[in-house]
Amino acid sequence: MHIGYLSISSGFGAAVQEADAPLDKGSSLLDWGPTVNVRTLLSSTAHLLYLCGCLVPKSKDVWVFGAWMGVRFTDNPMRLFLYAQAAGEKKCVWVAWSPALVRRLRRQGYEACYCASLQGLWWQMRAGKVFFTHDIDKDMLGPAISGRTQRYQLWHGTPLKKIRYGVKAGDRKVGVSTGRRLLHVLFPWKSDTGYDFVPAASDASIDHLKEAFRTEHVVVTGYPRNDVLVPGDIADSRPPVTRCIYMPTFRGEFQTTESSVWTGRFLSETGFDVERLDREFLAMGITMTLRLHPTNMPDPGMIERILHSRTINFDTTEDIYGLLNTYDLLITDYSSIFFDFAITGKPIIHAPFDLEDYKRRNRDLYFEYEEISLTPAVRSWDDVIQLIREFREQGASPDYIARYRALANRFNRYIDNESSRRVYEWACGHVR
Repeated sequence: MHIGYLSISSGFGAAVQEADAPLDKGSSLLDWGPTVNVRTLLSSTAHLLYLCGCLVPKSKDVWVFGAWMGVRFTDNPMRLFLYAQAAGEKKCVWVAWSPALVRRLRRQGYEACYCASLQGLWWQMRAGKVFFTHDIDKDMLGPAISGRTQRYQLWHGTPLKKIRYGVKAGDRKVGVSTGRRLLHVLFPWKSDTGYDFVPAASDASIDHLKEAFRTEHVVVTGYPRNDVLVPGDIADSRPPVTRCIYMPTFRGEFQTTESSVWTGRFLSETGFDVERLDREFLAMGITMTLRLHPTNMPDPGMIERILHSRTINFDTTEDIYGLLNTYDLLITDYSSIFFDFAITGKPIIHAPFDLEDYKRRNRDLYFEYEEISLTPAVRSWDDVIQLIREFREQGASPDYIARYRALANRFNRYIDNESSRRVYEWACGHVR
């Protein structure tokens, strides 16, 4: 079982460690990834790289993509990349800090480069547009991307939790301070404002995204990653429910050990009793997949218990959206996943086990939770189990159906699997 633990735990955030590993020995010099910490090394030449990037002419037909700290091929950039690649009108290049990811994408026939290789530097300097999930200085090599390259902040979901400049520090909203403005002047590739494009799924989140990213360029196109979801109506959802997925939101501070500590504590304190849940699920004939945020992981004891479970399992796949259609029911708390899952018309159980504690320790929400929750009264796993039984035996109630439809329509203007096309056409039509 020790081997099983290593296998499971490697799926939670460990991919970040690949960023400084070398490519295969047989790779060309253009693709070589140094064995030292390249980000630290390149920081000393960042301004020189930025100057070179400013001098290189930009091509409106060169699009560069990256995501999730440069170690994952997933999310909105991945879906848009695949769409643009199939369209055949643009030079599409995926850049990554993970040599293993670069190798895999090349085996699949895609243009992929290590961020710090000469080839990767060239395409990032040449790009007319870059597409990413977090920041250009994290998902790719920021100093190689000049201010003349358009930045498409594709983010990773409709925000329920407050993000970026929408986060409050006490009662004071965080703004762009003088020090931060100076930082952006001295290190322009670290700027987290003024994006050329941010997608939204509906009008409900436009103002929040404008505030969070300090930009007016928020456009309702839908999210490319949702194009793989099969649309449905909750009224058509009927038992049996046999496959559930539990997706609690991110906890703690990003890329810190604290985030995993908080996750382990959260699962323990909210009654996630593996042995008891295993008995209940076995009696009902259902399985439940636990999908945590990529940077969170439970403690070793919890992992060991789940590995022995007959009905509970982990998911650490790179792109969960490719699997969401296979599940009959979603359980979540404050993750934006439920806005997207509502497209499928399948049951959603909101389980705000630690609502007040979460808002106090982590961050506040953009909406009153009771306003957007389909099951606001759920406070324990007993409540969750009872609701699963009701969905299996009776289906959704008329009141639940009405609230579900209102939620789906409010937060998803488009339910047509055409979001990649809309973002692609917008990008093609807006060139500096």
